[in-house]
Amino acid sequence: FEVDKHGNLQSATVDMGVPSFASNEVPTLLEENSATENGVSFVGDAAIETECGTLLVTCVSMGNPHAVCFIDDGESLPKEFFAGSGTALASLKLDAIGPLIEGSPLFPEKTNVEFVERTADGLSMRVFERGCGETLACGTGACAVSVAATATGRAGCVNDIRLPGGTLHIEWNDDNHVIMTGSASEYFSGRVVVAD
Repeated sequence: FEVDKHGNLQSATVDMGVPSFASNEVPTLLEENSATENGVSFVGDAAIETECGTLLVTCVSMGNPHAVCFIDDGESLPKEFFAGSGTALASLKLDAIGPLIEGSPLFPEKTNVEFVERTADGLSMRVFERGCGETLACGTGACAVSVAATATGRAGCVNDIRLPGGTLHIEWNDDNHVIMTGSASEYFSGRVVVAD
């Protein structure tokens, strides 16, 4: 971690553990249909039919379930997925589409859903967290996105993941651990007074 001259935390690095691709560990009822360069089977770009159209998901567990949807070509997705005339990540109707995957019977414990767009300077994502809805950031989600991008050949093992709440640097190292680094700042402070 890094601190400023006043001792305030500026950034932190965390070992997020080893990702799991096994369908039963995600868990998902989708069948493993792909393999990493090391021969590890995983659910990669599997089609899920929703009432709004078909989405492709790559499934990863970072201790919690993730369904990663890459928007490789927004033009190929149904127009109902987007607000207005745009087909980019920013115009995606996340609050409408996220619940369709989060609560799908294909995910018996529900799932977090990440939507990802490759840009010139890395990967940008938005996340629909299970039980919450859209949030500004998600550490395990950013790790799942980076791992899924690597497993599907969309990116290397080191990625900067841009979320609405900030950028996280993710490295999937040779020991199979995912290392996350991000900035830190005080967002809230408070005091609890306990009555007698």
